[in-house]
Amino acid sequence: MLFFHKKRFFYLSIHTKIVLITTITLIVLGSVMVFLFEHRGSIKTLSLYEQILSAFFTSVNFRTAGFNTLDIGAFKDGTLLFGSIFMVIGGAPGGTAGGIKVTTIAVLLVHAYCVLREKRDVIVFNKKIPKRTLDDSFLIIIVAASYIAICVTLLSFMEEGGAHGFIALVFEVCSAFGTVGVSIGDGGALSLSGSFGAGGKMLIILLMLSGRVGVLAFSFAIFTKEKPQKFQYPEGRIMI
Repeated sequence: MLFFHKKRFFYLSIHTKIVLITTITLIVLGSVMVFLFEHRGSIKTLSLYEQILSAFFTSVNFRTAGFNTLDIGAFKDGTLLFGSIFMVIGGAPGGTAGGIKVTTIAVLLVHAYCVLREKRDVIVFNKKIPKRTLDDSFLIIIVAASYIAICVTLLSFMEEGGAHGFIALVFEVCSAFGTVGVSIGDGGALSLSGSFGAGGKMLIILLMLSGRVGVLAFSFAIFTKEKPQKFQYPEGRIMI
């Protein structure tokens, strides 16, 4: 509670404030969703205290460590869906967690709020967010979503998701992208991707590399930089 003392929190950097608030929000939201979906499912035999503790532990590890104390293969599809989203978000920059990072999703949400309020600038804690940060955040979410969508589509043609079907492939892809390390399993082994063919395993490897290196760094390594132009095109208006 020392860090959340009003005066101490005021002197923290804007980056630290966003990381703390977003991380706590995601942990609480994840814990609530896991508890609501699983309290009559995989954790119904546990006491109320153990259910809350298990939901909290699962919520934290979906975005970071990849440990599991529960049988993920017994989770409901709703839990797997939210788990996939949390694995894509990942942890904070500078850590060992993968994903698009909590700061990226926070900046995009604040940006969306400011656009709805028709504000000219994106202001957080009395600080203006640079346009380059907004552009990078938007690019990260678009590229990450594209990678995941393409890999899920390809895997749906090449592999089977077992008892959970399509959601199992989505969960496996998001786990690889976030370098989380959890898997639903195939009923016998703990790893679903272990039963994939060479093509499926290669996709999982590429996803793990892109998630670990970083979406932007991985994409910049693939696409060549365009040479600066010495002229400008006229604007074209598009209705959206």
